Amino acid sequence: IFLVICEIMGNSGWTWSDKDGACITAASAGTWDAFVKKKKLAKPFRNAGWVHLKAFRQLMPDAAPKGTHV
Repeated sequence: IFLVICEIMGNSGWTWSDKDGACITAASAGTWDAFVKKKKLAKPFRNAGWVHLKAFRQLMPDAAPKGTHV
């Protein structure tokens, strides 16, 4: 799950919020639906965060995206 969330966070077309997940709107729903078809574990994070994200970031700091706009 953590690596899938890292992929979501690294997608330039979406915004990640620890509270609201990928923050998918009607405008971004098409790209989200295509992503979820390939990464089924991503489905719950369309508009909901993951309670364990902070802990996993501490356990695996090198796996998390570190870009300017993340």
